[in-house]
Amino acid sequence: MEHILTDCDFSGKDSVFTEQSWSHTGKPWTKPSLGLIVGCSLHMYTNEEGRVDSGLSCLYTIIMSEGAHFIWNTQNEWRIGTQGNLAKLPQPGELCNKWLTVMSKYLGVNLDSRYNRTR
Repeated sequence: MEHILTDCDFSGKDSVFTEQSWSHTGKPWTKPSLGLIVGCSLHMYTNEEGRVDSGLSCLYTIIMSEGAHFIWNTQNEWRIGTQGNLAKLPQPGELCNKWLTVMSKYLGVNLDSRYNRTR
């Protein structure tokens, strides 16, 4: 599991766990580890006053949990559905578009403009 979510070059992690997903928050991005992914709902961001920023903490939880789910499903679809056929390996652009679609639906906003993408 750790390899698929954090190390595998074919899993889609590079389309999901990017600074670009987080850059608009103004907070530093940390490369996910298995521990950060599994414990994503425990991580709390604070504002300038030292109070928990529930919106930012919730966004982090959504990106990490939905991202892990997306990566796991993408890897299984390729590994099991195509028996690991390299010719059918999802391309980075395809994975990025699928990820943006998932997050746009989940958050109820159009993320294409943030990523300078058109459908």
